[in-house]
Amino acid sequence: MEEQEYRDPPTAPSETHDGYRALRRRALGTPRLQQFAETLDRAIDNHIRWLARVNRALLCHTLPSPDDLHQHPHTRCQFGTWLNALSEELATHLPQLDQIVRVHTQMHQVARRLLLTSSRGELITPADYDALNHLSEQLRLLMQAQRDQFNQDISTLSRQLSQVFENTAEGVIITDASARILEVNDAFSTITGYPLHEVLGATPALLKSGRQSAAFYRALWDRLLHEGQWAGEIWNRRKDGSDYLEWLSIAAVRNDLGETTHYVGIVSDITEARASEQRLEQLAHYDPLTQLPNRTLLRDRTRQAIAGCYRKGGHLGLLFIDLDGFKAINDAYGHAQGDEMLREVALRIRQNLRSCDTLARLGGDEFVVLLTDVEGRQAVEVVAQKLLASLARPHPSAGGLLRLTASIGGSLYPEHGQNLEQLLHQADCAMYLAKRQGKNRYQIVDGALATA
Repeated sequence: MEEQEYRDPPTAPSETHDGYRALRRRALGTPRLQQFAETLDRAIDNHIRWLARVNRALLCHTLPSPDDLHQHPHTRCQFGTWLNALSEELATHLPQLDQIVRVHTQMHQVARRLLLTSSRGELITPADYDALNHLSEQLRLLMQAQRDQFNQDISTLSRQLSQVFENTAEGVIITDASARILEVNDAFSTITGYPLHEVLGATPALLKSGRQSAAFYRALWDRLLHEGQWAGEIWNRRKDGSDYLEWLSIAAVRNDLGETTHYVGIVSDITEARASEQRLEQLAHYDPLTQLPNRTLLRDRTRQAIAGCYRKGGHLGLLFIDLDGFKAINDAYGHAQGDEMLREVALRIRQNLRSCDTLARLGGDEFVVLLTDVEGRQAVEVVAQKLLASLARPHPSAGGLLRLTASIGGSLYPEHGQNLEQLLHQADCAMYLAKRQGKNRYQIVDGALATA
């Protein structure tokens, strides 16, 4: 059939900027409408050729096409095949489809009847011939109206998508199937520092920061190729060399054959949001002056350490440290000097602990040390002695050398408590006993104190 001689026009992308914008519109949601409009364009052209062929057979008595004499000729043409292949879901989006199908069927049936009449050598009545031409013209007008509606819808969608593309706060990047960049929006350029002309034809590897491993990118592409989408956090690098954290969502755009034609990426810069989260996390779990864990984080680490002792056995040690005479130094030398003294105390205590131990500041001049995996009382006493010696060394200041000591109380798990609050209470009582005994000393909970 002549209709089958039609070939789709080439779809290779134009190298002009307008060509890239056209690719963008198609990638973002108009391919089905575009396909319908092109199908109707072909159907209108083929319809004109079909009518000329039928008229030639009727007027010149040439041999008609076997398809035109088929019992159901409307199903034998390319347009009829396309109509029959449409699913009900798609058909609901074609407002004039029912009327087009009805007129198309009637026209082919009338043409078949006329061709059969002519092939038998019988005369064709003017009324029958006029009916064929009337149905033919009616079908042409219906198809043109539907095609024009598709084109109008495409134009409307293109304008809407273009506005979204240009005005969205998220960066948008569109590539071809080989990941070559075809289009980016202004938000992408704002985030990365790269204008379109500097990334056109390049791949997103241009943005690599080096923070992700090759295995990370292999996993990304594996999921994208098999599932058609990927989303996650990724560190990239701006044109100015600074790194930024982005949330990236990538989706593959496929044609009706299931072949990937484009990739569309949506980029959100979450660097500041993540920094804010980290600042809130820091405030929630760390002392702002010394950057040591606060009571909340100490409670969590104690709970984890107790769980470990429950599984493996062993002991924990807890030291409650209260500085002797800190208020007098703070009043005499000012809060700035007092804050510097607290930071120095934190540093000295930290230097005498293992990496697995936790040093926390509860507030004021009170510090707590959680010792994990200790053998018993003697091990806790050794640490307390080292801390007293370290803290008693003179502290340099703008006003000269300052001397500061501490009173320390200690308790052990599981002997003196089953949670942080119980261990703190026992160590606190032991610390006050050390102060009453003259300060600058330590006291570990004994049997009598533990029952207090």
